[in-house]
Parts: sequence; C-alpha cells; structure tokens
Amino acid sequence: MYPAFEILATIIAFTFVIIITYGVFTRQRDWFALGLCCFNIIPVAGELYNYSLDNKLLHVAIIMVFIPQIITTLPVKANYGSDNASAFALGRKIGLSVLVTNLLHGCLILGTALNVPRQFGYFHIVVALIMFYTIVKSNNKESIHWK
Repeated sequence: MYPAFEILATIIAFTFVIIITYGVFTRQRDWFALGLCCFNIIPVAGELYNYSLDNKLLHVAIIMVFIPQIITTLPVKANYGSDNASAFALGRKIGLSVLVTNLLHGCLILGTALNVPRQFGYFHIVVALIMFYTIVKSNNKESIHWK
C-alpha cells in the first residue's frame, strides 16, 4: 500500500470512528449511523484495491460481508424509537451483526497477512467495542431515546 494512501485512509477511518463515538455518547442516531455507514465503506474500498493486486477471492467475500452493512446502516430518517418493539429488536440484531462482523474482521486483519495495515484491525475492534457498549446500554435501559 502506498504510504500516502495509507495515511489518508487512516485519518479518514479515525474520523469516522470519532463520528460513531460522538453519535453514541450524545445519542444522536444520525451521526451514529453516518459514521457506521461511512466506516463500512473503507473495507470495501480497501478490499477492492487488494483484489486488484492479487485476485484472491477472500477479498470478494469480505466485500460481500460489508455491502449489506453499508445498506443497513444508511442514515435514513426513521420514525421509530424504543416504543416500537419490533424496530427496537431489529436495531439490536443489526447492532449485533455489526459487532460480530467488525470483531471478526479486526481479528482477521491482526491475525493473518491480508496486506492490510494493522491500524485498520484496531479500528474494527474499536467499532466492535462501541457496538458492544450500545447493545449493553440498550439492554440495561429500555427507555433510551436517540435524537
């Protein structure tokens, strides 16, 4: 990976992690979803680049895992909250899938030679920890309201 590209991608990924964190701690759903959606674009772009270098199908599989996450985390104006039980349960399941995907992808980056810089593995683990925090927080307090 070119050093300038790596530095730029690291800064962008760090910015999206900060946006996700800001959205969680201020309980602003739009910022949270925007950060998640944009952060999930980074692995797709990186794996497309890596696939163009070595044509391994593992890169296509990773792309196919993150595309549904981009779609499910699009920041749309949803008119639901904790009062809509089915939407609230679906939100928890989506959060769990984002948690598992980012945790596994972070461990995959850190544990194998995927031609991906290590800091991106740490970013994925941080996003997984943020998702774990939101899931635990939403399970402890049923009346959490996002703005």
